[in-house]
Amino acid sequence: MAFTDVRRRVLLDVICIIFVGLTLLVFEFIAKPYKRGFFCGDSSIFYPYHESTVSNGLLATVALSIPIIVVVLCEGIRLFESSTPRDSWRTVGMRLAASCYDLGGMYLLGAGLSQLTVNIAKYLVGRLRPHFMAVCIPDVNCSLLLPYVYVTNYTCTGDEHLSTEARLSFPSGHAALSFYAALYTVIYLQKRMLWGGSQVLRHLLQASCIFAAWFTALSRVQDNMHHWDDVLAGIIIGVFWTIFVVKFVVNLDISLGTDDELWALRKPRDNQNPSSV
Repeated sequence: MAFTDVRRRVLLDVICIIFVGLTLLVFEFIAKPYKRGFFCGDSSIFYPYHESTVSNGLLATVALSIPIIVVVLCEGIRLFESSTPRDSWRTVGMRLAASCYDLGGMYLLGAGLSQLTVNIAKYLVGRLRPHFMAVCIPDVNCSLLLPYVYVTNYTCTGDEHLSTEARLSFPSGHAALSFYAALYTVIYLQKRMLWGGSQVLRHLLQASCIFAAWFTALSRVQDNMHHWDDVLAGIIIGVFWTIFVVKFVVNLDISLGTDDELWALRKPRDNQNPSSV
């Protein structure tokens, strides 16, 4: 592949990733969620408020760093073992950078698309979190209303930021990102970690990823941050984008013997033999 073509492809990829990132920032700082009403008799939104067991910062740090570290380590070991004395350190380094860019960079793109899917639903649906009444403290006396009366004319008197966040229950972004990161790492290890020292080690690492994602998802229900079906929807979104990225964006089956094979890490699937898909 010509250097000019590579540079053009990388530039377009970076622009696309930046576009996804900017769109997420628009949702974070500009967009306002749909203002949904409530029933005073709806006990599912009267739970107490608790701090998150898994904070946004912790989730983002782990979900965006651990899979990338795994990719760098595994690809580095594979390249080191497959290199020959004729390969210079510069050549091996460029191959490592290229493979990490494709496998790691496209992972980040998938993570952004997963969160974008979550945010679109959050802001359009505006479902109330289980602790909505505790943080909103609406200026409505529910004791004077029938439980089946749908209240739409109200104002939150509680903390403004928490009240806004309390309208973003569906779906769970924590569940989506944690399962996306876990499943991508599980599939990557299955395809690329070919160390023959211990099969049990690989499967233990895979199980650890799933357990971490499962713990994160369950903690959202435990902390009264989400209803159980919000979490289920988040898991489905995360799994969907993992399958999409692994099946249509990156090719985890390719070997890294030559530069041409490196650039085949990501290529249109319609150019491949259908039996290999």
